[in-house]
Amino acid sequence: MATASKEQALLALMAASEVEMWDSPADLARSSIEGLWRGGAGVREQRSAGTISLTGDGVEGSVAAIGAIGEIMVVLQRLVSSTGASIRGFKSLKGPFGIDIRTLTQLNLRAAPAQGSILLFVEPRSVPADELTDAGQVMLIEQPVHQFIDECIGSVFELLTAGKALGPDIDTSDFLAKVIERGPRVAAALRDFAKDVRDDSFDFEFKWEEPGQATRRIFLSSSEAQRISEVVVSRELDRDNVEIEGILRTVSDVGPLVIELEGGGLETLKTAELDHEVIVGLHVGDFARFDAEMQVVIQPGGVQKISYSATAYRGSKP
Repeated sequence: MATASKEQALLALMAASEVEMWDSPADLARSSIEGLWRGGAGVREQRSAGTISLTGDGVEGSVAAIGAIGEIMVVLQRLVSSTGASIRGFKSLKGPFGIDIRTLTQLNLRAAPAQGSILLFVEPRSVPADELTDAGQVMLIEQPVHQFIDECIGSVFELLTAGKALGPDIDTSDFLAKVIERGPRVAAALRDFAKDVRDDSFDFEFKWEEPGQATRRIFLSSSEAQRISEVVVSRELDRDNVEIEGILRTVSDVGPLVIELEGGGLETLKTAELDHEVIVGLHVGDFARFDAEMQVVIQPGGVQKISYSATAYRGSKP
């Protein structure tokens, strides 16, 4: 029988632990296995692991359209990578983000059938020891234990959880604040992910197991996914404000403008929000500057295209 002093020492150790509270027997069993795996290693060696279950009307038995599954996994990867870019400060739709972010946020995929559902198993491509050590050397103090993708997945879970909790007052919701904080790049990826889940009639369940941490779980129904996508679009969270300038190559009062950018290349600019008097005053060969909204549009086949819509004419180059 434990003495009072031993009980107090055990409670103090538990209170000082960085491990989150476990919420299921499975978590406790996983904790024991991870402890045996770690042994005396000074750096984390295990990858995190995720399980995605697709159910709903889009699944018949254990069969679903490969195109539908592929679309969801592609846009989920885009959502995770976009979240990683946002965490590192790249929130705009414009321009690529660093290759290091792409490398650290890549997921690998394995798949298996289950009764009434499709199971997909994902894990980070990045090896923990390569990411968490300095050229293979364990740090003596403040040794990192979380891979970057764990932080990205955690942020995605927070977004989806806030989306599930959406009530009638959208403008003061936690979801709106979180998506605005993450920026339009994440908003566009979230819009397309939720839309694909709804359009393909799936219910989406995601479980993420990070060594030493409680399991994260989220269940997103098809109707909840539809609500998330609709809110992102209706509040125009997926749009970025940019400035477009260059030489006008095509001018029309019934179609878009075509502008030759200073850096090279042609860009199409929609003009529905410009006054007719502004458009008829423009001429081919003129230099012009516009405020515009930038949006990522998904074309058939899943191809991403950038779309620009002019919001104001700012005149010619001084």
